Amino acid sequence: MVNGLYFTLKGSDGDSIDFMPDSDFSLTDGLMGIGIPPTQVRIDDSASDGGVWRFTKRLLRDIDLPFVITGTDEVNVEGKLRRLSNLLHDNKGPTTLVANYPTGETWEIQGHYVGGAETQFGDDTKTTYCKWVVQLRCPIPYWTRSTAE
Repeated sequence: MVNGLYFTLKGSDGDSIDFMPDSDFSLTDGLMGIGIPPTQVRIDDSASDGGVWRFTKRLLRDIDLPFVITGTDEVNVEGKLRRLSNLLHDNKGPTTLVANYPTGETWEIQGHYVGGAETQFGDDTKTTYCKWVVQLRCPIPYWTRSTAE
């Protein structure tokens, strides 16, 4: 990833969480789905050799977000998990994923929580942590720049 790039999740409830390295909420290796969106291509068989291209369109985008949430103990971590869970529930609208670049430029994409969040707790010497992989499905598969160019 780009050095200094971090992501923010903004919920329809107005809450937002920054996922920064060495914070209580961070993204780990395995981030998927932020590149080129999947494509459907229609090519019909031709009366002669080969085929005839008809169209290409972009499909829904799925984004996998692997999180690690840390805290002082299991109760502290569970409170943070509830906050993240509430942010992902899109009763009032979609969740917005924001890519924040070190230059100040930001790009956004809106998605809806569709799966994941299987809880995997662990401990190390000073902290308790939980790992989640959350999947968002984005009906409009394009990232939008926050400021027009």
